[in-house]
Amino acid sequence: MIKSLLNKAKVTSKGYLYNYKGFSTNRKIVVIESDDWGGERTPNKQSYLKLLENDLRVDKCAFSKYDTIESQEDLVALFDVLKSVSDLNGNPAIITANFNLANPDYKKIKESNFEAYYYIDYLQTLEKYNRTNVLELVKEGINKKLFFPQSHSREHISPYLWLNEIKNNNHSLRKAFELEVYGLSRATSPEIVKFHLASQLYRNSQELEFVSKTMQDGAKLFESIFGYPSLSFIAPVYTWNEANEEIMNNNGIKFIQSSFFQNYFKPFEIHAFSKKFHYTGQKNKWNQIYTVRNCLFEPALSPNKDCVPSCLKEISMSFNMNKPAIISSHRLNYIGGLDQNNRDNNLKQLGRLLFEIKKKWSNVEFMTSVQLGKLIADEYGIKKD
Repeated sequence: MIKSLLNKAKVTSKGYLYNYKGFSTNRKIVVIESDDWGGERTPNKQSYLKLLENDLRVDKCAFSKYDTIESQEDLVALFDVLKSVSDLNGNPAIITANFNLANPDYKKIKESNFEAYYYIDYLQTLEKYNRTNVLELVKEGINKKLFFPQSHSREHISPYLWLNEIKNNNHSLRKAFELEVYGLSRATSPEIVKFHLASQLYRNSQELEFVSKTMQDGAKLFESIFGYPSLSFIAPVYTWNEANEEIMNNNGIKFIQSSFFQNYFKPFEIHAFSKKFHYTGQKNKWNQIYTVRNCLFEPALSPNKDCVPSCLKEISMSFNMNKPAIISSHRLNYIGGLDQNNRDNNLKQLGRLLFEIKKKWSNVEFMTSVQLGKLIADEYGIKKD
């Protein structure tokens, strides 16, 4: 009992500590940020079972277990829940959907003997999985103010690190490659020790130049697919440094989505990570504004837990401190391609969460990351077109 109370006090004090700095407002603003849209992760149930047969413990990683490319059914079900509520301005709940714009071209990479990296873009990925109607639905979601794509890097890997590990006999990544899977985490195998999923990492000037090129390519792909530029960016695995921020700035990124802590690495030193604290409204030297996630709604990561009460508590804490509530809620929560129960059960929780938000705060305003960023910029007198 005492231990439980101490843990509760620790969580509460930590929440207040994280929220005390930065942008403040009396408005009840809710932003939902959802990463990993567009990425393949685990292609299908057959691949998942084959990975298990090869002693890769994908059953121990929720992302490997549930996450795959989004389907029409996933989006229709998600949109139905989002439009079940509306804010004080009559707008439905909206998800800032952070997209990866490309996935590895396994055939071409193998033909190069793992010496060169090739990719297929999001449209080609949808075609590969016979989901060509998905983009039309995404655009419908944009028009109906339910879904707002933003950039999550061109792909969710560091190609140099990934291919280097495969060439250096990382058996786990090689086995996964043969099944067209890149997204293994440390939970799946003791061989996964490097941040190969962190696209912004670089070890030398050649790799830094490559990272810069992927950012340029990603920006062009994003605008060609969705019809507008991405003004915000979230780095995979929350891993980046100042050089990455300058590259972001050069490619039109005005707002940086973040967790409370960035996995910071010194230039050319990817083995020495440190934690760098951020807060909503913080600015860097390029006047880019950070928006920081202070609430968690990740039911797929806690399948035996009701995530609604804990998320409501974090939202309440944010509002009590006059902060926007920025909710982290990854794509895997809303995907049913590998396990339909995962999607259905989590959408029920999302529906309850949105209902309770509206019930408790009738003056709630649902916003995108960019809308919030522009609101902060206006207060600071910074022009952000």
